[in-house]
Amino acid sequence: KIINYIQKFFNNNDFIEVETPILMDIPGGAVAKPFLTHHNFLNEDLSLRIATELYLKRLIIGGFERVFEIGRIFRNEGVSSKHNPEFTTIEFYKSYSTYEDLMVITENLVKKLIVYMHGMLKFKYKNKIIDASGTFRKVTIAKLIAEHFGFNSHQCKNLENIDSIADALSLINYNAFSITKPLLICLENLSDLEAEKIILLSKVGKSYKVILDFALLELNKDINKFYKKLGKTLDNMLKKDRSRRRKIALHLLYLIFENKIEHTIIQPTFITGFSVNVSPLARKCDFDDALAERFEFFCGGMEIANAFSELTDPVEQRLRFQIQSRSKKRGNQDVSEVDESFLVALETGMPPTAGEGIGIDRLIMLLTDSNSIKDVILFPKIRMK
Repeated sequence: KIINYIQKFFNNNDFIEVETPILMDIPGGAVAKPFLTHHNFLNEDLSLRIATELYLKRLIIGGFERVFEIGRIFRNEGVSSKHNPEFTTIEFYKSYSTYEDLMVITENLVKKLIVYMHGMLKFKYKNKIIDASGTFRKVTIAKLIAEHFGFNSHQCKNLENIDSIADALSLINYNAFSITKPLLICLENLSDLEAEKIILLSKVGKSYKVILDFALLELNKDINKFYKKLGKTLDNMLKKDRSRRRKIALHLLYLIFENKIEHTIIQPTFITGFSVNVSPLARKCDFDDALAERFEFFCGGMEIANAFSELTDPVEQRLRFQIQSRSKKRGNQDVSEVDESFLVALETGMPPTAGEGIGIDRLIMLLTDSNSIKDVILFPKIRMK
């Protein structure tokens, strides 16, 4: 019934429902590990899709101004109360719109669904009352982190404008994270020549991988001392490039947000202030090229939706893909290869567009007060002994 309601909502707003391929040459549109398969007749390696994004954008380029698809997504990753290897999403794209326009659509849809299910805009989820009667809160990642640490208004403003990698690293409690994750984040936006000044790179065949052994030795001696030195070194190395310092610092703040804050967001909230580094397909803000025009919608301690103004510049998109590819060579296997066919489509010309993905299973969990994603999927994957 909920899925039918969502279909009617978008049909009534002049969106066209479409279907895009499940078998893909290159899995794209998200950072996730795909399921791999092989087509015997064509003798081609393929993967199951990890998102519908790139094909839906091709339809926008082809002249379909409003499209949506409700379909199954496949990711070869962990299983938890919020994650299943296959799950259902809706992705929708609207030409001549921005991410702010999609906030309006999302709030309207969610409120209508809540009333449809509960007859009012207040309901219970996991013994907590969720109140959707007012305008949904809009807040940046930096502000939420400032609130988490109890910062005053001046400290909060400084965090919003952060451009020091050292300052961002100083906020991380390394006992709560993979100790190499902040290091890998710092390296992602560096060229090989710059990275070699920080950590050894070794050529293996035709690819590069990060050699972390010596770094781990230093980390295990004194983690805080290692990262304090790293932050100062990077700030000094990039002292003439505020944009890159800020992108890395904001990426590190996102790490804190993911691990410490997002599960505490119970009331309906739009989160903004994302680094371009964690938004490779999103348009950058006109007033700050380190920030992406993006939001994530949270409710009940879960990310429900992700949306952004689309990056339509094929030159910049290629550069973003190349940065991802470099990250893959250094050991991040969840990023995709450069999708040349999508870039060719983008070069044809894409109108200003905004797109969004909503996790339908999580939305149904929220609306039906279900504790686990397994409660809302008819045949969930369970661990076999």
